[in-house]
Amino acid sequence: MEENKILITTQYVREKFKEHICAPNNYRLLFSGKYGSGKTYFLQEYFDINKDKYETFHLFPTNYAVSSNEDIVNLLQFDILYEIIRKGFLESSEKFFSNKDIIAPFLRNHASGIIRDVVSHCSSIGKKLADIYDHSQKWLDKFESFKQQMNETESDKARAAFEKILKEVEYREYTELIELSLSNIEEKQKVLIVDDLDRIDPEHIFRLLNVFSAQLSDYFPAHASASQNENRFGFDKVIFVCDIDNIRNIYHAKYGEKTDFLGYIDKFYSIGPFYYDNNNQIAHEAHQFVQSIRSEYTEEDCGMLTALTRMFLFHNVIRLRQLVEKSFANWESTEWKYPNLISDINYSSVRLIDYLIFIFGSKDDLINTLKGHNEEVNIDVLKKSDYRLVDLLLPLLQDIRDLPLNAQTEYRNNELNTTISFSCQKKYRDKYTIIDYDNIKDCKGNRRDTIPYFGLLRTAVERFCEMNEARKVLRY
Repeated sequence: MEENKILITTQYVREKFKEHICAPNNYRLLFSGKYGSGKTYFLQEYFDINKDKYETFHLFPTNYAVSSNEDIVNLLQFDILYEIIRKGFLESSEKFFSNKDIIAPFLRNHASGIIRDVVSHCSSIGKKLADIYDHSQKWLDKFESFKQQMNETESDKARAAFEKILKEVEYREYTELIELSLSNIEEKQKVLIVDDLDRIDPEHIFRLLNVFSAQLSDYFPAHASASQNENRFGFDKVIFVCDIDNIRNIYHAKYGEKTDFLGYIDKFYSIGPFYYDNNNQIAHEAHQFVQSIRSEYTEEDCGMLTALTRMFLFHNVIRLRQLVEKSFANWESTEWKYPNLISDINYSSVRLIDYLIFIFGSKDDLINTLKGHNEEVNIDVLKKSDYRLVDLLLPLLQDIRDLPLNAQTEYRNNELNTTISFSCQKKYRDKYTIIDYDNIKDCKGNRRDTIPYFGLLRTAVERFCEMNEARKVLRY
């Protein structure tokens, strides 16, 4: 397999997203997906495929180091302007004014200063005239100010007050420059993507959202839109990228559990959130990731680890980013790391746990992740698997060394309300277990259709860590 060339098909999700983004009046979108699920990669791929239709401006506010809410709006404008300049949409003016064109407006704007300087150099009389001119100019300025106040209407006062407030909200000249530059893009739809929204300071999250919910440009006739659905800065589409569950938790932590999150968040999308999930397709391609890892594999190893990875993906226990980070990495030999722990009973069990620790980075990260997943796995699915993933946990959950062959034995876990019947078999020198999947029950003896696999796995990992620490002590 060629390095760094693992390709995951996104066609099904692309079709769904195409329907969503092209829906009538869908001008503001909330693109939701779990952290590390490949949201950014998908959006970049989608808009690259459709670059003849869309001009995208992809921003990452996580790069902002700011101290106030006002700063983040200014940085947002800076980022947009930077992208406009980088893409070449801010062109220099082709106008050139000659001296003849400039002299008249220059004299009109600077006449008083020119007259005073000329008079002040005309002997002592001129200097006295210049002093008189200075005093009279002050009174003329006061007169003009008084005249302006007398002629000012209530509408003028309101507009002046509004513009003053608006300048405190954002740099209006930057907004106008952005709108003017974007207006030059006529053949494509202009799309602003605000990525990783849930990974910035909570104050800044809601500040950015509020900036785009307000339609301040509609107050100005010069920037009025034929549609009331115009986005800020003149973008045709604005896409907020986040995990909506994280935004909900942050919102409730900030404003209280009883506050209406739905009533707040629905201002930031036109139709409804788009929920990105490509795990089913990634699961079908899991063998690519397993085979890319540099290690010594048997065919059975590869099949077992692929089946395990698929289960983790189907149940959202593992993220695409974790697999990508480990692709083409070196997975050190399990035998070399745990020479005193491996036996003819638990080799495959230890290898399974070691693989998961390698993928998650540490045993603590693996255990903490498993603690957050209480969902159960359908027993029929496990029963049909060629790799019997529950059987591999038993040598770590229970000491089977002295159990007789072919005799029915029981493993009981009261905390997980699960009882598993199994027997021990032997092939060559290896001893292994065979679970009676039709006889998995709860602790009251009722047959179970599902099994708390991730809870059992967590128990097996914790037991593995205890055994490893104990063996380390025995070595000295």
